[in-house]
Amino acid sequence: MGSPARLGALLLLDLTALGRQEEWEEPKRRRDSARSARPDFASSPPPRDDGNVIFVALLRAINLGRVNRVPMGDLRVALTDAGFTEVVTHLQSGNVVLGSTKRSPTAVATAVERLVSAEFGVDIDVMVRTADELATIAAKNPFAPRHADSGPLHVAFLKARPGAAARRAFSGRTFGDDEFMIRDTEVYLRYPHGVAASKMNTALFEGGLGTPATVRTWKVVTRLNELAAGASR
Repeated sequence: MGSPARLGALLLLDLTALGRQEEWEEPKRRRDSARSARPDFASSPPPRDDGNVIFVALLRAINLGRVNRVPMGDLRVALTDAGFTEVVTHLQSGNVVLGSTKRSPTAVATAVERLVSAEFGVDIDVMVRTADELATIAAKNPFAPRHADSGPLHVAFLKARPGAAARRAFSGRTFGDDEFMIRDTEVYLRYPHGVAASKMNTALFEGGLGTPATVRTWKVVTRLNELAAGASR
C-alpha cells in the first residue's frame, strides 16, 4: 500500500495531471482470441436495441509517471476481447466509454477492475456511471451557471454513496476561495486559484466520506458526456 505520504502524493498527482492530456484515441485493433463476457446483473438502465447499455468507466490513479501503467491502446483491446463493445478511451488518465450487456454500474466496475488486475498487474478502483447518469451530472453542476470560466471546475466521482453523517461532517467547512458541493455520488469542485496549493484535495474527501474517489476536470467530464451520448444513439 505504501506510506501515507506516498499515497497522498499519488492522489495529488492524480488530480493535477488531469488537464495535461489533449488528444483522445479511437479504438484500434482486436486480439485474435476472444474471451467470453461475465454474467449479467440486474439493474435499471434500459438497453439499446442491440441489448447493450453505454457506460463510462473512470480508472483511479493510473499512468502517474511510471506508476500504475495501463496503456490505453492495450486496454481497449483487452476490454473488447472481454466482450465490451464500442470501446473508446479519452486521454491517458483512464477514461473509457464502453457498451455492455450488463445492467449494473457496479458489475461493470468489478469486471473492469478484475481485467486491469489480470492484464496489467495493476490493482485500482474503477468508478462507473451510465451514460444517462453522466448526462445528469454534466447538466447539474451547481457552479457552472455562476462562473463563465469552466477551467477551475472539477468533479470527484465517488466509489460509493457516502452516509448522511459523513456528509454532515463537511457542512459549513470552507477552504478559502475554493468551493465544493456534495451531491449523491459526486463532489463538485471549484479551484479558482488552481489545484496544486489547495487544501481541498482528493485525500480529504476520501478520508472524510469513507470511500475512494477519482477526479476529472470539467473539460473531461463534458467530453465524456458527448462521447457517451453519441454511443447511446
